[in-house]
Amino acid sequence: MQNNATWFKIWFDSPYYHKLYKHRDHSEAGQFVSNLVQELKLAEGRRILDMGCGKGRHCIFLNELGFDVVGIDLSGSNIAAANNYASNDLHFIQHDMRQPLKGLEFDLVLNLFTSFGYFESASDNLSVLEAAVKMLAERGRFVLDFLNAPKVVRELNPAETRNVEGTKFEIRKSIEDGIIVKRIQINDNPELQFEERVQALDREKLFDLFEEAGLAPIATYGSYHFEPFDETHSDRLIIIAEK
Repeated sequence: MQNNATWFKIWFDSPYYHKLYKHRDHSEAGQFVSNLVQELKLAEGRRILDMGCGKGRHCIFLNELGFDVVGIDLSGSNIAAANNYASNDLHFIQHDMRQPLKGLEFDLVLNLFTSFGYFESASDNLSVLEAAVKMLAERGRFVLDFLNAPKVVRELNPAETRNVEGTKFEIRKSIEDGIIVKRIQINDNPELQFEERVQALDREKLFDLFEEAGLAPIATYGSYHFEPFDETHSDRLIIIAEK
């Protein structure tokens, strides 16, 4: 069993992670990115950073729309896969999002697909936001795409089984000390057990963290189509903030 504090280093580097979430496809990423660019009225050529970029699906679409993009991710295998798409204005770097990239400045910093709240300590989660602030240009914007924690907690499905391309995923979910915990066992094999652990942060708690880091929220949305956020019904909590 993986260590609670470093679960993400193991799980996100596993091929099973990408298989389980293969339904998060490129068409979904493209639609979200297009909606985001339109919502923010971003001019071509702006510099964008994606924190926790995975294999780079959002970065690739942003670059195709005319932006200069950098993606960072802790997973070496993710960055290796993303680098197949690298170019003069699309770069991928293996890097811990809690630390700023030195000497680089961005007009927009993104943290998408619940790539936040992984860490056991509040200070580590705050460090992600502080790193974003250090890399943002003056009046630059930060976008957080997070789960709607109150809805997830309220509708938690404690057990389910998924079969994806011949692989069986036994999934158990629970709430433990304010953390949404997902335990995943592969093909009934006790040697193939993984965890996901995400802080159940609601909008008020996230706003407090933003304020402490030096970010001012200016809008919230509840879906990838940028519908208004509703704590009861929205699946996502998307926060746009300004430095």
